[in-house]
Amino acid sequence: INRVGTANPIAGLEVDHIYAKIKDMKGSTAFQINVQGDGWGANSIHHCTLLLPTNGNGYGVDGIAGGGYCDVYSNYFSSYVAAYTGGQHQDGIQPLGGRYMRIYGNEFVDIANYPIFLKPLYGDFVHVRIFNNLLRLTSSAIRATNPPQGIALGVGSDEVLNPEYLGRWPVWEDVVVANNTIVDYGSHAAINFRNTDPTIQHAVFAAGNVCKNNLAINSGGINCDAAVDVAANLR
Repeated sequence: INRVGTANPIAGLEVDHIYAKIKDMKGSTAFQINVQGDGWGANSIHHCTLLLPTNGNGYGVDGIAGGGYCDVYSNYFSSYVAAYTGGQHQDGIQPLGGRYMRIYGNEFVDIANYPIFLKPLYGDFVHVRIFNNLLRLTSSAIRATNPPQGIALGVGSDEVLNPEYLGRWPVWEDVVVANNTIVDYGSHAAINFRNTDPTIQHAVFAAGNVCKNNLAINSGGINCDAAVDVAANLR
Protein backbone atom coordinates (compact mmCIF):
# COMPACT_ATOMS: atom_id res chain seq x y z
CA ILE A 1 0.00 0.00 0.00
CA ASN A 2 1.03 3.62 -0.33
CA ARG A 3 0.00 4.75 3.15
CA VAL A 4 -1.64 3.40 6.30
CA GLY A 5 -3.67 6.54 6.91
CA THR A 6 -4.13 9.88 8.67
CA ALA A 7 -5.78 10.55 12.03
CA ASN A 8 -6.09 14.32 12.40
CA PRO A 9 -7.48 15.36 14.81
CA ILE A 10 -8.91 12.48 16.77
CA ALA A 11 -9.31 11.18 20.33
CA GLY A 12 -9.73 7.63 21.58
CA LEU A 13 -7.72 6.15 18.71
CA GLU A 14 -6.58 2.53 18.80
CA VAL A 15 -4.70 1.03 15.85
CA ASP A 16 -3.45 -2.52 16.19
CA HIS A 17 -2.30 -5.62 14.30
CA ILE A 18 -1.70 -3.92 10.95
CA TYR A 19 0.90 -5.29 8.52
CA ALA A 20 1.87 -2.76 5.88
CA LYS A 21 4.62 -2.63 3.29
CA ILE A 22 4.74 0.93 2.01
CA LYS A 23 5.33 1.14 -1.75
CA ASP A 24 5.07 4.88 -2.36
CA MET A 25 8.61 5.72 -3.53
CA LYS A 26 8.00 9.46 -3.11
CA GLY A 27 6.00 9.29 0.10
CA SER A 28 6.76 10.96 3.43
CA THR A 29 4.91 9.09 6.19
CA ALA A 30 3.13 5.76 6.57
CA PHE A 31 0.86 6.97 9.37
CA GLN A 32 0.26 10.63 10.26
CA ILE A 33 -1.38 11.35 13.62
CA ASN A 34 -2.63 14.31 15.62
CA VAL A 35 -4.24 12.65 18.63
CA GLN A 36 -5.86 14.36 21.59
CA GLY A 37 -6.82 13.31 25.06
CA ASP A 38 -6.08 13.68 28.76
CA GLY A 39 -3.50 11.63 30.63
CA TRP A 40 -1.83 8.31 29.94
CA GLY A 41 -3.30 5.81 27.51
CA ALA A 42 -5.65 8.18 25.71
CA ASN A 43 -4.67 6.73 22.30
CA SER A 44 -2.59 3.76 21.19
CA ILE A 45 -0.81 2.18 18.24
CA HIS A 46 0.37 -1.34 18.96
CA HIS A 47 1.31 -4.73 17.50
CA CYS A 48 1.79 -3.35 13.99
CA THR A 49 4.46 -4.12 11.40
CA LEU A 50 5.62 -1.33 9.09
CA LEU A 51 8.07 -1.98 6.26
CA LEU A 52 9.38 1.31 4.92
CA PRO A 53 11.32 2.03 1.71
CA THR A 54 14.67 3.83 1.89
CA ASN A 55 17.34 4.81 -0.58
CA GLY A 56 19.89 3.58 1.96
CA ASN A 57 21.41 7.02 2.53
CA GLY A 58 19.20 8.65 5.14
CA TYR A 59 16.10 9.20 3.02
CA GLY A 60 12.90 7.18 3.10
CA VAL A 61 9.33 7.01 4.37
CA ASP A 62 8.71 7.70 8.08
CA GLY A 63 6.80 5.15 10.11
CA ILE A 64 4.64 7.29 12.45
CA ALA A 65 4.76 11.08 12.52
CA GLY A 66 2.72 13.79 14.21
CA GLY A 67 2.07 14.03 17.90
CA GLY A 68 -0.31 14.28 20.79
CA TYR A 69 -1.25 11.96 23.65
CA CYS A 70 -0.33 8.46 22.51
CA ASP A 71 1.13 5.11 23.48
CA VAL A 72 3.19 3.41 20.76
CA TYR A 73 4.17 -0.09 21.81
CA SER A 74 5.00 -3.62 20.63
CA ASN A 75 5.45 -2.56 17.00
CA TYR A 76 8.06 -3.63 14.44
CA PHE A 77 9.59 -1.05 12.09
CA SER A 78 12.05 -1.99 9.35
CA SER A 79 13.39 -0.36 6.23
CA TYR A 80 13.99 -2.05 2.92
CA VAL A 81 16.26 -0.59 0.24
CA ALA A 82 14.37 0.49 -2.88
CA ALA A 83 14.29 3.17 -5.56
CA TYR A 84 13.04 5.83 -3.14
CA THR A 85 13.20 9.32 -4.71
CA GLY A 86 11.29 11.40 -2.14
CA GLY A 87 12.80 14.06 0.08
CA GLN A 88 11.92 12.68 3.52
CA HIS A 89 14.62 11.76 6.04
CA GLN A 90 13.53 8.36 7.30
CA ASP A 91 12.59 8.09 10.97
CA GLY A 92 10.73 5.28 12.67
CA ILE A 93 8.68 7.44 15.05
CA GLN A 94 8.80 11.23 14.77
CA PRO A 95 6.46 13.05 17.15
CA LEU A 96 6.43 16.80 16.60
CA GLY A 97 5.26 17.56 20.15
CA GLY A 98 3.36 15.62 22.76
CA ARG A 99 2.25 15.00 26.34
CA TYR A 100 1.57 11.79 28.21
CA MET A 101 3.33 9.82 25.49
CA ARG A 102 4.84 6.36 25.95
CA ILE A 103 7.05 4.65 23.35
CA TYR A 104 7.99 1.20 24.55
CA GLY A 105 8.61 -2.39 23.58
CA ASN A 106 9.14 -1.59 19.90
CA GLU A 107 11.80 -3.01 17.57
CA PHE A 108 13.48 -0.89 14.90
CA VAL A 109 15.71 -2.45 12.23
CA ASP A 110 17.85 -0.53 9.71
CA ILE A 111 16.00 2.79 9.94
CA ALA A 112 18.08 5.04 7.71
CA ASN A 113 17.94 8.18 9.87
CA TYR A 114 16.61 8.09 13.49
CA PRO A 115 14.43 5.23 14.75
CA ILE A 116 13.06 7.46 17.54
CA PHE A 117 13.19 11.20 16.88
CA LEU A 118 11.36 13.70 19.07
CA LYS A 119 11.32 16.98 17.17
CA PRO A 120 9.26 19.72 18.86
CA LEU A 121 8.16 21.71 15.83
CA TYR A 122 4.59 22.17 17.05
CA GLY A 123 4.70 21.61 20.80
CA ASP A 124 6.65 20.86 23.94
CA PHE A 125 7.41 17.37 25.24
CA VAL A 126 6.01 16.86 28.74
CA HIS A 127 5.47 13.54 30.56
CA VAL A 128 7.13 11.27 27.99
CA ARG A 129 8.45 7.74 28.54
CA ILE A 130 10.76 5.96 26.08
CA PHE A 131 11.71 2.54 27.41
CA ASN A 132 12.41 -1.11 26.58
CA ASN A 133 12.91 -0.48 22.86
CA LEU A 134 15.37 -2.45 20.71
CA LEU A 135 17.18 -0.56 17.94
CA ARG A 136 19.35 -2.58 15.54
CA LEU A 137 21.44 -1.51 12.56
CA THR A 138 22.20 -4.71 10.66
CA SER A 139 22.98 -3.12 7.27
CA SER A 140 26.67 -2.32 6.87
CA ALA A 141 25.78 -0.06 3.93
CA ILE A 142 23.42 2.10 6.02
CA ARG A 143 25.90 2.06 8.91
CA ALA A 144 28.55 3.49 6.55
CA THR A 145 26.41 6.57 5.79
CA ASN A 146 26.37 9.74 7.88
CA PRO A 147 22.73 10.11 9.02
CA PRO A 148 21.92 7.24 11.43
CA GLN A 149 21.53 7.75 15.17
CA GLY A 150 19.64 5.68 17.70
CA ILE A 151 17.38 7.85 19.86
CA ALA A 152 17.46 11.58 19.13
CA LEU A 153 15.74 14.17 21.32
CA GLY A 154 16.34 17.87 20.91
CA VAL A 155 16.29 20.75 18.48
CA GLY A 156 19.03 21.09 15.91
CA SER A 157 18.20 24.44 14.37
CA ASP A 158 16.24 27.61 14.94
CA GLU A 159 13.45 26.55 12.55
CA VAL A 160 11.26 26.02 15.62
CA LEU A 161 11.22 29.83 16.09
CA ASN A 162 9.34 30.22 12.83
CA PRO A 163 5.78 31.38 13.68
CA GLU A 164 4.50 28.65 11.34
CA TYR A 165 5.87 26.21 13.90
CA LEU A 166 6.12 26.56 17.68
CA GLY A 167 7.42 30.14 17.53
CA ARG A 168 9.64 29.79 20.63
CA TRP A 169 12.20 27.48 22.16
CA PRO A 170 10.55 24.21 23.23
CA VAL A 171 10.28 22.89 26.77
CA TRP A 172 11.33 19.36 27.79
CA GLU A 173 9.89 18.29 31.14
CA ASP A 174 9.58 14.86 32.79
CA VAL A 175 10.99 13.03 29.77
CA VAL A 176 12.47 9.65 30.72
CA VAL A 177 14.65 7.55 28.40
CA ALA A 178 15.40 4.23 30.10
CA ASN A 179 16.18 0.56 29.54
CA ASN A 180 16.59 0.82 25.77
CA THR A 181 19.08 -1.32 23.82
CA ILE A 182 20.92 0.12 20.81
CA VAL A 183 22.95 -2.39 18.80
CA ASP A 184 25.61 -2.08 16.07
CA TYR A 185 25.39 1.63 15.32
CA GLY A 186 29.18 1.76 14.99
CA SER A 187 30.50 5.27 15.50
CA HIS A 188 27.01 6.79 15.35
CA ALA A 189 25.48 8.14 18.56
CA ALA A 190 23.30 5.71 20.46
CA ILE A 191 21.35 8.48 22.25
CA ASN A 192 21.40 12.24 21.88
CA PHE A 193 19.26 14.04 24.47
CA ARG A 194 20.52 17.56 23.97
CA ASN A 195 20.79 20.39 21.51
CA THR A 196 22.63 19.29 18.39
CA ASP A 197 24.97 22.21 18.96
CA PRO A 198 25.49 22.18 22.76
CA THR A 199 26.93 25.71 22.66
CA ILE A 200 23.56 27.13 21.60
CA GLN A 201 20.48 26.91 23.83
CA HIS A 202 17.87 25.56 21.43
CA ALA A 203 15.62 24.15 24.14
CA VAL A 204 14.52 24.62 27.73
CA PHE A 205 15.25 21.58 29.88
CA ALA A 206 12.94 21.76 32.88
CA ALA A 207 12.68 19.33 35.80
CA GLY A 208 12.46 15.56 35.69
CA ASN A 209 14.40 14.68 32.53
CA VAL A 210 16.22 11.36 32.90
CA CYS A 211 18.45 9.10 30.80
CA LYS A 212 19.32 5.88 32.63
CA ASN A 213 19.93 2.15 32.34
CA ASN A 214 20.31 2.22 28.55
CA LEU A 215 22.64 -0.25 26.83
CA ALA A 216 24.65 0.65 23.72
CA ILE A 217 26.40 -2.35 22.12
CA ASN A 218 28.97 -1.68 19.37
CA SER A 219 27.57 1.83 19.16
CA GLY A 220 28.63 5.42 19.79
CA GLY A 221 28.02 7.69 22.74
CA ILE A 222 25.12 8.54 24.98
CA ASN A 223 25.12 12.35 25.00
CA CYS A 224 22.86 14.37 27.28
CA ASP A 225 22.33 17.98 28.26
CA ALA A 226 23.79 18.97 31.63
CA ALA A 227 20.24 19.40 32.97
CA VAL A 228 19.37 15.75 32.26
CA ASP A 229 19.81 13.26 35.12
CA VAL A 230 22.13 10.57 33.69
CA ALA A 231 22.74 7.28 35.50
CA ALA A 232 23.86 3.67 34.88
CA ASN A 233 24.06 3.73 31.08
CA LEU A 234 26.42 1.14 29.59
CA ARG A 235 28.33 1.01 26.32
